[in-house]
Amino acid sequence: MDMKLNQNKIKQLRLKNALSQSELAQITNLSLRTIQRIEKTGQSSLESAKSLAAVFETSIQQISVKKTKLNLWTAPAIAVVMFGLVFLIPATAEDIMLNVSMKNNNQILADVQLLNKLNKASELHVGNDLKLVFKASLTGENLIKVGVKIFQRNEINQQMLLVSEPEIITKHQQTAIIKTNDFDLELKP
Repeated sequence: MDMKLNQNKIKQLRLKNALSQSELAQITNLSLRTIQRIEKTGQSSLESAKSLAAVFETSIQQISVKKTKLNLWTAPAIAVVMFGLVFLIPATAEDIMLNVSMKNNNQILADVQLLNKLNKASELHVGNDLKLVFKASLTGENLIKVGVKIFQRNEINQQMLLVSEPEIITKHQQTAIIKTNDFDLELKP
């Protein structure tokens, strides 16, 4: 059974007893790497924890990480705060997370999340021949406007050319679809 020990407490007890990590490893019959891991991460097996507790003449509970007990009101209080944040964050956020899904004949070309800073551009490259530039902004009444510039590589001179500039207005967590001749673009801010 793995458990979490208080690595600072272990190191403090080792130093208090004037032991090096190597000496502690020998006394506990644990490897030096085990002692180093416990002091670094706190991850330990029950057997290792018992060995350390015995050497330091303490209980496993004294060297374990204390688990916080939630009282009857903690969970409802957390739920109220989280519920409030769901409505507060979209209205005040500096960034907008865009879920972008791009399909061609039901084949997924891209399915990503873009963190779009308000009124700043975010780019999505699909292969070598397609680039999409997204720019999100808030409009009145909690609506989000997303402009998309679609660039395709010109086969003749190999330069990226702007082929379309659609815009959508949608609400937070509502999917909007932009259809082109070559693909469908689903956006969900």
